[in-house]
Amino acid sequence: MNLRTPLNAILGFGQLLQRQNPTEIQKIRIRYILDAGKHLLQLINEVLDISRIESGRIQMSLEPVGVANALVEALDLMRPLR
Repeated sequence: MNLRTPLNAILGFGQLLQRQNPTEIQKIRIRYILDAGKHLLQLINEVLDISRIESGRIQMSLEPVGVANALVEALDLMRPLR
C-alpha cells in the first residue's frame, strides 16, 4: 500500500456520496471533502516528487507559479475551519 491508497478511497467514497442525491448542505460538505482530498493528494504527490528529486531519480524544471491563485485556493480550503 502506498500513501495515495487510503486517500483514493476517501475521494472515491466522496464521489459516491455525490451520486446519492444529497441535500444542499450535504453537497457543500461533500465538496469540502473532495476539494480537501484533492489538495492533500497534490501535497502527497509533491512530497513524493521531492523524495525523487533528492534521490536523483527526477530532474526539475523551473516554471512560473500564480501566487494569487494559490492564495485564493488556500483561503477557500481554510475558510470552513473558522
